[in-house]
Amino acid sequence: MKNPVADALETAMKNKFARRNADRHLALYLRTRNGLLIWKAYMEYRQHGLPVPENILLWLDKVAGQLLVARGQEQIVAALEMTGSGGGPQAASLLRGQENARNIVEQFRDARDASVKKRAIHDIAHEVGQNFGITAENVKSRYSQWKSATPKQPAPADNSAQGLIDLFSKVKRTRKNA
Repeated sequence: MKNPVADALETAMKNKFARRNADRHLALYLRTRNGLLIWKAYMEYRQHGLPVPENILLWLDKVAGQLLVARGQEQIVAALEMTGSGGGPQAASLLRGQENARNIVEQFRDARDASVKKRAIHDIAHEVGQNFGITAENVKSRYSQWKSATPKQPAPADNSAQGLIDLFSKVKRTRKNA
């Protein structure tokens, strides 16, 4: 026999995690401007049957418009925001590195914040390093770099859809004028 309350609770939890994952992708996008992160956020919403936020749909509309007039691979990958600092379609490999760095930083921060005994930072970094196959010094270095890195554009204070839409528009204008 099905339990409608349990089913509703399970659905609510899945939706909450889907939104959280999408928010993580969007936050990393604001740091890196890697267009694949917008697509990943879009997929989170669609796979869970959630409505896709307007800011993501506007970004997709903008990309579609640019793709319709793009001439050549360079303009296509630029429209999709899939170019690395060295040029060319490097977004997928960059994304793996960016997500790995984020995972290291999040695991380090979470372990540090959850430490009941307030373990030494080096011990926590050593544990995280073992999980990722890197040294404790490398973990601390990546955490420091991540913490000191500033997004290319500041995130909107209210994190609203309109704030993100405005941010996406500013980025586009900045790139056009460059």
